[in-house]
Amino acid sequence: MGLTSIKGVALNLVKDIIAKRQGTAGPFRDLTDFLQRIEPQFLRVEVIENIVKSGAFDELAPNRHQLLNSVSDAVQAIKLSGNNTSIFDILEPKLEDLPDFDLNEKSAMEEEVLGISFSQNLLIDAQKYAQKLNAVTFDKLEINQMQLIVGKLLKYHQILTKKNEQMAFLTFTDGINQLEVTAFPQIYRDIKAELSEQQVYLLRLKTQADRYDIHAQQHILNNLKKNLIFQRRINTNDS
Repeated sequence: MGLTSIKGVALNLVKDIIAKRQGTAGPFRDLTDFLQRIEPQFLRVEVIENIVKSGAFDELAPNRHQLLNSVSDAVQAIKLSGNNTSIFDILEPKLEDLPDFDLNEKSAMEEEVLGISFSQNLLIDAQKYAQKLNAVTFDKLEINQMQLIVGKLLKYHQILTKKNEQMAFLTFTDGINQLEVTAFPQIYRDIKAELSEQQVYLLRLKTQADRYDIHAQQHILNNLKKNLIFQRRINTNDS
């Protein structure tokens, strides 16, 4: 599915996007770079918002809520500043600290501007694929068992242990439920370069009783695999 499938995106805009990313400046770095490089006649807030809603910028900026909230001010700043980067630096809006949309909200946006949801389909396709590997759903995890699951990474938080080693707590969703997974230092060293919010992963983990709360469970990461399904990005040529 190409960019012309997005509501309000004209073929001339798509041709301009392709031409600009194939030029000397190369792929777009972020939303600001995108807005500064496309032709001025294409700086329409509603159209840019629809591109963001489609998820096309997710690889460049995973917090879709934060990005969508900045579109109107960013477009206005670029129109007022013209090609004067000094003026734009003064007018450029700062990204607000906003929580990202959940999977259902993102899916609704994609349905609105594309007529289909890729956020849900991407996860669902990965889950179907993983069934061949005997993966289970979040609610089927069993105590003291090493099991496979599929999840979309919502966020992760890195901390330092008493030994000054890095570890992390990762939050995944299966489209319905959320699960917090612990990555201890040895595993975290191996997988941290692979971590990217909104990516879908196959995880091998062990579930055990929380030693501090007998009514809670702790999910310990053993391994993680990225890129089960191809991720769309705005830097991909439209076809």
